[in-house]
Amino acid sequence: MGDKLNNTKGLTLIEVLASIVLLSIVIVSFMSLFPQMTLMNNKTEENLQSANVGKELQVELRSYKYEQFESSVEQLISATQKVEKEPVTNKNIKVYKGQYKNSDIVVTLYTDSIVSGDIQSLYEFRIEVKDGDKISTTIYGYTKIDK
Repeated sequence: MGDKLNNTKGLTLIEVLASIVLLSIVIVSFMSLFPQMTLMNNKTEENLQSANVGKELQVELRSYKYEQFESSVEQLISATQKVEKEPVTNKNIKVYKGQYKNSDIVVTLYTDSIVSGDIQSLYEFRIEVKDGDKISTTIYGYTKIDK
């Protein structure tokens, strides 16, 4: 009978309970990461969708020359046009606000050429995809006038 009491092989109840508590703490800490990862994935997906909408519109608008640009923008995004000066650079711009593929879009066309040469002149435009009042994505492009 003395052999059974001195047997030190195996785990005591306290050791088992301590290991369960430690394992539970580790598992709970990992479980708190999953909601954060889901939130980050959702934000990343929204940003990618905004970027794709902006890129699609940019590819469409780049195919038009400067003379066709204004009417094309007005058709593509059902836009209203406003001529003004950009506050930072004081350049003349035309601003078009409208919708494109269920996204709020602001297209800004700089009316002063950014590059002027013998063969062609380039005019910059900026596309802003908005989520409410916040700008999700800004994409830049150029349109040209052949000489």
